Amino acid sequence: MGLGIGSGRGGRRAGAGRPKAAKTRWPSEIAAELRRLTEGLQLLQQYRRDEHETLQPILRRLVAIERALGLREKIEAPRSSRRRPLGV
Repeated sequence: MGLGIGSGRGGRRAGAGRPKAAKTRWPSEIAAELRRLTEGLQLLQQYRRDEHETLQPILRRLVAIERALGLREKIEAPRSSRRRPLGV
């Protein structure tokens, strides 16, 4: 099970490696459109990331204000003990 000449796995001679695909050459119009779409996608991802990072503190503050005004009840976690392990 040695590597033979036709195995396509490389060798000592120049050009004996596995053949590689030729690089695709895009027309300039298509390349420009792809760059524009890529930039737009990156902006959208950044916008969503920023929105996610700022939304949580805003919601926390809103809930704190609602609780201070008495519009929302305070959430109390059930206390568990040996007698009532589920806290019920």
